[in-house]
Amino acid sequence: MDSERIAKNSAVIERGNHKSAIKNLSALQEIMTKEVKQGWMLPVPLHFINHIPHSEIAPVGIDSKQYKCLPDGTRVQKFRLTHDQSFKASYGTSVNKRIEWEKLDPLFYGGCLSRSLHYIVSIQARYPKTKMLIGKSDFKSVYRRVTLNGETAARCTMMCKQFGLISLRLTFRGSPCPNEWCLFSELCTDLANDILHCESWSHESLKSPHQDKLPAPTDLPDSVDFNPAAELDVDIPHNDMGRVVDFIDDGIAIVPDIGNNEERGVTAMLLAIHTLCRLLDENEPIQWEDCLSLGKLTDEGQMSEVPMILGWQVNTRLLTLALPEKKFKIWQKDIKQMINSKSHPCHN
Repeated sequence: MDSERIAKNSAVIERGNHKSAIKNLSALQEIMTKEVKQGWMLPVPLHFINHIPHSEIAPVGIDSKQYKCLPDGTRVQKFRLTHDQSFKASYGTSVNKRIEWEKLDPLFYGGCLSRSLHYIVSIQARYPKTKMLIGKSDFKSVYRRVTLNGETAARCTMMCKQFGLISLRLTFRGSPCPNEWCLFSELCTDLANDILHCESWSHESLKSPHQDKLPAPTDLPDSVDFNPAAELDVDIPHNDMGRVVDFIDDGIAIVPDIGNNEERGVTAMLLAIHTLCRLLDENEPIQWEDCLSLGKLTDEGQMSEVPMILGWQVNTRLLTLALPEKKFKIWQKDIKQMINSKSHPCHN
């Protein structure tokens, strides 16, 4: 098996990374440099990889087909590192092919949007004229928050020029990684719900140090009528204190405007993240970043009746789900371009 592993590594090294990584070499180097500085990867000479027990190299790519919207509606390209651990080498099988799926804990992300909408409708059915507010908190670099054990880390090695880089954290495109992260995200969400539902919790005295960065809530004008909620086909347990759901890195707090729910909503998730994550010292030897995405907090932490959830604009008063105007314009432009040219650069 060791000779097979060495032969496989040698073949991958000779082949090199995927074309997307070669084409975007500067972006790859920038990403790798950041990963090493933050202690997420361990660099070693590439020629030394085969001397490390259990080490397995798989090629990486750069996903450059994603874009982020700027405030003016324009798009800028985003670069994301992908680790092809399903790569079919000439020797043996890929890491992803050897996953023992029956040993993984279940994944719960998929029903996040559906659960959220069901809860909103159930509250509106019981309180037809009560505002529903939603706010978000984001975990920063979620997969990089979970440490791999030594043997698994060695099997998650990648390369960049003359370096082999042992991934010390969960990788993007590692098949079991979503399930592994889900263990922590569900733990954090459960804690946030316990905090939110604790009547003795004072959000003013026991709070995250970042709570004061939250923007003020926004409401729709009183002139906007409430649409009546239709009868649900499922039974939703009554809970007037709100609930927190999650989708990978998004913690979504949904609360009816009853009592001081508006003030407690997102703050419960902020406190849960702060409780479960290690505090940062001013003199950290490695460039750690806070587990909470502080940049997104100021943009998305605001409690609102018309928030963005998983890329969709939800209007909790009108009970509508719509594509945001920025994305609509982008998609409209892309569709017209595809109709005219019969192709699109993102699919070439």
